[in-house]
Amino acid sequence: MSLELKSHAPNGAEAAPSQEQIARRSYQIWEQEGRPEGRSVAHWRQAIAELQSEMLRRSPAERRVGTRELCFWDIFG
Repeated sequence: MSLELKSHAPNGAEAAPSQEQIARRSYQIWEQEGRPEGRSVAHWRQAIAELQSEMLRRSPAERRVGTRELCFWDIFG
Protein backbone atom coordinates (compact mmCIF):
# COMPACT_ATOMS: atom_id res chain seq x y z
CA MET A 1 0.00 0.00 0.00
CA SER A 2 1.36 3.40 -0.94
CA LEU A 3 0.76 6.51 1.10
CA GLU A 4 2.19 8.80 -1.57
CA LEU A 5 0.14 11.78 -2.64
CA LYS A 6 -1.08 11.97 -6.21
CA SER A 7 -2.30 15.17 -7.78
CA HIS A 8 -5.91 15.16 -8.98
CA ALA A 9 -6.33 18.90 -9.11
CA PRO A 10 -7.86 20.47 -12.21
CA ASN A 11 -5.69 22.77 -14.36
CA GLY A 12 -2.61 22.01 -12.29
CA ALA A 13 -4.08 23.61 -9.17
CA GLU A 14 -2.36 22.63 -5.97
CA ALA A 15 -4.55 21.83 -2.94
CA ALA A 16 -3.19 19.12 -0.63
CA PRO A 17 -0.93 19.01 2.39
CA SER A 18 2.81 18.50 1.91
CA GLN A 19 4.62 15.41 3.18
CA GLU A 20 6.21 17.58 5.88
CA GLN A 21 2.83 18.91 7.05
CA ILE A 22 1.43 15.38 7.17
CA ALA A 23 4.43 14.09 9.11
CA ARG A 24 4.16 16.87 11.70
CA ARG A 25 0.40 16.34 12.17
CA SER A 26 0.82 12.55 12.30
CA TYR A 27 3.44 12.97 15.05
CA GLN A 28 1.09 15.25 17.01
CA ILE A 29 -1.70 12.67 16.77
CA TRP A 30 0.70 9.91 17.89
CA GLU A 31 1.76 11.95 20.92
CA GLN A 32 -1.86 12.85 21.81
CA GLU A 33 -2.77 9.16 21.79
CA GLY A 34 0.02 8.33 24.23
CA ARG A 35 2.62 7.20 21.66
CA PRO A 36 1.08 3.80 20.86
CA GLU A 37 3.01 1.32 18.72
CA GLY A 38 1.66 -0.05 15.45
CA ARG A 39 -0.67 2.84 14.53
CA SER A 40 1.58 4.87 12.23
CA VAL A 41 -0.48 4.22 9.09
CA ALA A 42 -3.71 5.16 10.89
CA HIS A 43 -2.08 8.34 12.22
CA TRP A 44 -0.73 9.22 8.77
CA ARG A 45 -4.16 8.76 7.16
CA GLN A 46 -5.85 10.74 9.93
CA ALA A 47 -3.34 13.56 9.44
CA ILE A 48 -4.03 13.64 5.69
CA ALA A 49 -7.79 13.72 6.26
CA GLU A 50 -7.57 16.48 8.88
CA LEU A 51 -5.20 18.65 6.86
CA GLN A 52 -7.14 18.22 3.63
CA SER A 53 -10.39 19.09 5.42
CA GLU A 54 -8.73 22.21 6.81
CA MET A 55 -7.45 23.17 3.37
CA LEU A 56 -10.83 22.69 1.73
CA ARG A 57 -12.28 25.25 4.14
CA ARG A 58 -9.82 27.80 2.74
CA SER A 59 -10.25 29.84 -0.41
CA PRO A 60 -9.04 28.33 -3.72
CA ALA A 61 -6.10 30.77 -3.82
CA GLU A 62 -4.98 29.77 -0.31
CA ARG A 63 -5.25 26.07 -1.23
CA ARG A 64 -2.83 26.40 -4.17
CA VAL A 65 0.12 27.66 -2.14
CA GLY A 66 2.73 24.89 -1.91
CA THR A 67 0.29 22.00 -1.85
CA ARG A 68 -1.63 19.66 -4.12
CA GLU A 69 -5.10 18.12 -3.99
CA LEU A 70 -5.82 14.59 -2.82
CA CYS A 71 -8.60 12.31 -3.87
CA PHE A 72 -10.29 9.57 -1.82
CA TRP A 73 -8.03 6.85 -3.23
CA ASP A 74 -4.89 8.70 -2.17
CA ILE A 75 -6.02 8.44 1.41
CA PHE A 76 -7.77 5.07 1.52
CA GLY A 77 -6.69 3.35 -1.72
